[in-house]
Amino acid sequence: MNFVTLLQAYPVIPALRFEGQKTIDLSPIRWGGPCFLLDGNLNTIHENLEKIEKYFSAFFLHLDLFSGLSPDSDGLIFLKNHIQKINGIISTRSRTISFAKKQGFMTIFRIFLLDSESLNTGLKVASQLSPDAIEILPGIIFPFIRKQIPARNLPPIICGGFIRNNREVKAILQSGAMAVSTSSPDLWTIDRTFLLKNKG
Repeated sequence: MNFVTLLQAYPVIPALRFEGQKTIDLSPIRWGGPCFLLDGNLNTIHENLEKIEKYFSAFFLHLDLFSGLSPDSDGLIFLKNHIQKINGIISTRSRTISFAKKQGFMTIFRIFLLDSESLNTGLKVASQLSPDAIEILPGIIFPFIRKQIPARNLPPIICGGFIRNNREVKAILQSGAMAVSTSSPDLWTIDRTFLLKNKG
């Protein structure tokens, strides 16, 4: 699976939460893309995946927010052997990303931007880890800080957090991000043609 090609084809990634929700309405999505699993636990993960597996081609688990599994080498080995539908790992922790890479998972390193120092530190760590992608949060600020990010020297950039409408998606993608992640179903149908139809 070529992750860059997948992001190019599906620039909006559904970010799903299962806790406290009886059902998840996936009718708005474009079938066949990736999704982010932002919660869950070891007891419910198989059931949750069965509900959504026909809609997506790749599943990325945010291991920091997943309970019942230690984010260490043994935990990643268990995940690889027993939850084989999971293709990738999302984490803010460099050790978790390193363990995941060793087990052959695709990896997304999340960076929370509090100030310029957190940006510089996050980018430095990302350059050392070489994940498959970087996710910047809150993604809504990406167009304003884009000039501070040497995107040519980095993996693909995904933006997530506080992205609420088409105009914001457009601004982020046109600023150089390859994709956005969002829990807003209204945005899940956006594709690259959206940018061509909405120039200016």
